[in-house]
Formats: sequence, structure tokens, C-alpha cells
Amino acid sequence: MQEEQARQRLRVVLCMGEYCNLGRRADILYRLLDTEIGDINAEYPRGERPVKLEAVGCLSRCAMGPVCVVYPDDVTYDELDPESLQELVDRYLTPLEKP
Repeated sequence: MQEEQARQRLRVVLCMGEYCNLGRRADILYRLLDTEIGDINAEYPRGERPVKLEAVGCLSRCAMGPVCVVYPDDVTYDELDPESLQELVDRYLTPLEKP
């Protein structure tokens, strides 16, 4: 699975809707993801960067927020906080750290 992920571009979509960002919780997660993804992408030529971070207004899962979806696997992470965000990083981003 990791080899296949390395060939496909990942999209990490973070909900920044009103509930998910209550108390600026999604803002904190976005900054953490942006740093992690920026470090990974910096190791690749511009056209070959393996991860795209997107912020969206609502993923319609307000009761489960903050919410993040990773494509192309279509895996949803609910009720994220900085500690639980590490699972997403370990599963999807850490394998991409070396081009």
C-alpha cells in the first residue's frame, strides 16, 4: 500500500467549518498539517509534490468535528485534536518523507 501511495498524490482535506473550528481547533490542526506537508513537499520537485492540503468550509459531519478526509483512500478522521492527528501523519505522511 505504501508504494502505491507514493505514486498517487494524496489530498488531505480539513474541514474549517463553524463547528469544526470552534475555539480555533481546526486552525491549530491546519497549521500542524501545513508544516508537516510543507516539509515533505519541499523534498520533491514542484510538479511531483505528493501531498495537497485543502481547507474546506464544511464536510457535513459537524457532530464529529474537527474532521479530515484523506484521498484517494477516502478515509475520514473524526474528532481530531493535535494528538490524534499523529495517527494520520504516521499512516499517510511519514512514508512519503524521503523521495
